[in-house]
Amino acid sequence: HGIIGMAPMTHFGTLATDFDKLFPGVPVHLLGHGLFFRVPFFREWVLLHGHGPVSRSCCQAFLRQKHSIALAPGGAKESLECIPGTMRLHLKSRHGFVRLALQAGAALVPVLSFGENEIYSTVHFAKGSRCRAAQDWLQARLGFAMPLFCGRKFLPFMPKRGTITTVVGAPLRGSSEAEVPSEEEVQDLHS
Repeated sequence: HGIIGMAPMTHFGTLATDFDKLFPGVPVHLLGHGLFFRVPFFREWVLLHGHGPVSRSCCQAFLRQKHSIALAPGGAKESLECIPGTMRLHLKSRHGFVRLALQAGAALVPVLSFGENEIYSTVHFAKGSRCRAAQDWLQARLGFAMPLFCGRKFLPFMPKRGTITTVVGAPLRGSSEAEVPSEEEVQDLHS
């Protein structure tokens, strides 16, 4: 995920990396936090480009159309763990995306980008500290994290130059398309 999710935005939100040539005929929709869809003009821009909020109904609508969706299951929690030189994923307790894929008969395609944590400098607060407790509290209440970060010196939201390498894995499919997949099916595909 990184601080802002530059790799997913670049790969799935634009044609800059030739996604349409590498995966012809695969319509993909980048899904993000619902807050993005409350910002005037930005909302229209992301909707115009076919993106949507990460919600069960939005995911199901795209999957019913046999379109692909791109999302970061670790979401906001991961942005508080962005330390250059490290990668911490929050996947263990995230099962909803697997359940949705099983219900829709869709494949899960693992995608992981390396270098995302290096394009911003961050202030990382230790777990248990007051500042981290405040960040966690805000994240729990607002649904998004408030990491302290800086990109370029005079343009803090602009990322620093860096290389981001993205690896796309083979599609993973469940064994059945059930309206209510069993917990065992979800765990098997999640592993």
